[in-house]
Amino acid sequence: MRTDTTINFKDCDFFVNDTSMYIEGVVDQENLWNIKDTKFNQIATQAFQSTNGIGTKFLRCNFKDCGNGIATASSPSSSFINFGQSRDNLVLASVSNRQQAAGVVTSELIDGISEVYNSDYTELVNKNFSDIYLTDSFRPVAVVSALNNFINLNYILRLGDHIRKGKIEITIGDDKSKISTSDEYKYSDATPTSPGGVVMTNFEFKAELRDNDTDSGIETVVIFYRNPIATGALGNVSFDVSYGV
Repeated sequence: MRTDTTINFKDCDFFVNDTSMYIEGVVDQENLWNIKDTKFNQIATQAFQSTNGIGTKFLRCNFKDCGNGIATASSPSSSFINFGQSRDNLVLASVSNRQQAAGVVTSELIDGISEVYNSDYTELVNKNFSDIYLTDSFRPVAVVSALNNFINLNYILRLGDHIRKGKIEITIGDDKSKISTSDEYKYSDATPTSPGGVVMTNFEFKAELRDNDTDSGIETVVIFYRNPIATGALGNVSFDVSYGV
């Protein structure tokens, strides 16, 4: 039987538990739960889990060391928000320490585990950080979950005295067998004859699908960069991540 519910949470603290919120729902049940300005700290399994239902929204929430069992964010074991349905289930303007701790990488063998599973849209606004080195071959910089159909990274790339602002858009389809990547960016003078233009136009990002947990199924997107030794410069990149299904 469908029973619609409306609950508002604001300025709450959930600290050291297994599952903070749970809904045993039915298909298309309206779970109009609004969770705002709430902190989830050291939640072993899920901060939120629903078996079905639509309309749940998280806004300006903070997730620290969640979905790791008794470990830290550098060793994630599960998504810490799990929606039974994706429709109109949103996580907006929130922050999590997982991407920085586990998803900024120097190895392409790390598997990506999504903070939020099966969301219509998730927006994590904190900026993650990685140093950028000179390399003529592609070097891994981050991993994200391939269980999302689209992934966006808004980034600021700083190389030497030059700054490039861009957005990487990744789309995954055909049962996780195809990936499409675009990188649109702006730099004040990206012509190949300007000093900064040479640095910025020769720098490249790319993304590849991987089975890094070796279970014979694709679960990870590895993001690489190439910063040619002859034309590049040392620097760093900061980025936020948003995604959905």
